[in-house]
Amino acid sequence: MGRKYIHFTNLEDAKKMVDSGRLWQSSYGPKAAFAVVAGGAFVPGVQLSSMGRVKVRSAAIIFETDLLPDAAYPEEVMWHLPSVPIKNAKIVIYFSLS
Repeated sequence: MGRKYIHFTNLEDAKKMVDSGRLWQSSYGPKAAFAVVAGGAFVPGVQLSSMGRVKVRSAAIIFETDLLPDAAYPEEVMWHLPSVPIKNAKIVIYFSLS
């Protein structure tokens, strides 16, 4: 069984990633796919950044993967791959109160 992760994005991309069974590589910064480990630190400036193709991250994908990340921090993990296989994925809607 894989470890659980959370990836913040928009609802449209969340649906496409879940349907494809793959977490996509970021469109900016280091060529990597990003998430936060379930139970990790919630840092809105990191996970809800408006950089890249997604300007408003209103949804999240909670998923598992058997691949260990290449780098891990309390607020972020990354895989230096074009995409990451995901399983047992579900989408949740995220609303910011700020």
